[in-house]
Amino acid sequence: MVSQAFQVASANWGATSPVEMYKDKAPITDCRSGVCRPAYLWFNGYISPLVAGAARNGISGIPSGYKPYLAPINNTPGAPNFGNNNVSVPLRNGTHVTTAYSPEPEAPTRILKPSCTGLLTTRLTCRCIGFSRLRKESG
Repeated sequence: MVSQAFQVASANWGATSPVEMYKDKAPITDCRSGVCRPAYLWFNGYISPLVAGAARNGISGIPSGYKPYLAPINNTPGAPNFGNNNVSVPLRNGTHVTTAYSPEPEAPTRILKPSCTGLLTTRLTCRCIGFSRLRKESG
């Protein structure tokens, strides 16, 4: 018996969807290493559109309607900055600079980080742990 505990990532700032647990209901074939291996898509973690369904060095068998629970801002293949969270910021002098997106430091935010634990052979449970950042008082 193998146990597993992991923290679901929260580093992307793009589109979001609810966490879906597939467990052993979604068999896939993972060929990203060049060797195809049978596996299971345990939950809807981020899979790049470049490898999802790719004939070579990709992942096949992904459920129809699959949406990652969290994706990068730039998630359109071929678009500038594909696969990351970089954004173009206009400067006062009229130029633009590309930088990694970061929420305004003093803006109130709420980030949910699901924490998942369970046994690979039986079940996996997730609960959401909320983190809040409060606006600083001025003065």
